[in-house]
Amino acid sequence: MAPAPLAGVVFVTLLTGGSYKGVQYVDNVVNWVKQLQCHAVPNASILVLVADSASKEDNAAISGLGVPLRHVPTITTPAGDARYHKTTTKVWLWSLVKWKKVVYYDSDMFFLKPPWECASECPDTAELCAVSDPVGKWPASDPKYINTGFMVIKPSREKFEWLKQHTKMSHHRTFGDQDMLNDVFRENNVKLPKKCNFLHSPDDFRDVARTENDVVAVHEKMGQMRNMIPEGHFLRRCIAIP
Repeated sequence: MAPAPLAGVVFVTLLTGGSYKGVQYVDNVVNWVKQLQCHAVPNASILVLVADSASKEDNAAISGLGVPLRHVPTITTPAGDARYHKTTTKVWLWSLVKWKKVVYYDSDMFFLKPPWECASECPDTAELCAVSDPVGKWPASDPKYINTGFMVIKPSREKFEWLKQHTKMSHHRTFGDQDMLNDVFRENNVKLPKKCNFLHSPDDFRDVARTENDVVAVHEKMGQMRNMIPEGHFLRRCIAIP
């Protein structure tokens, strides 16, 4: 069962619609929710931010999951990579002031362990907690650079309004919201261990899946990962296996 410290904590992902390399983002979101449900995260502690760019079909696909949905306007910015044109919509995370702590994970995650472990490792006083981005072609030489596919944040109406007014900071940046949020929180974030957002290739994931370790979340496309789930792993009954 989920631990008592989850009170006031919400796990969130974002649906903007569309697809990438044949994988529909809505399918990722459905599997993301089902994984958390299998890990006994209460439905009331799960939230999907649904951008108005998501289609009617996308909305229909997630409406029966039993978790709350929050519909928000899409924030579109001209990022350097088309995949990131709508990711600045993540700014809406800071508007979720009903909760004291917001745990955001991109939908292309595979949860080897319940994610509340990472939520509890972020101090209540921190504005933002995340994992350093180790991918070689990204600015890995900068130890302060974080990956915004996983964040634990302290929501704030004031910070939300400020971020919403400064979304131009993400314009024409390679990674859109990620570059923007790195600028904003560069000197004001807490680094969490790699286990909370394991950024590796599918080949590395095979090693993770076969070994006993403390990895909580592997960050990779669900379309690739489903075929790598070991036989007998309990998550095989939670998500769609093609």
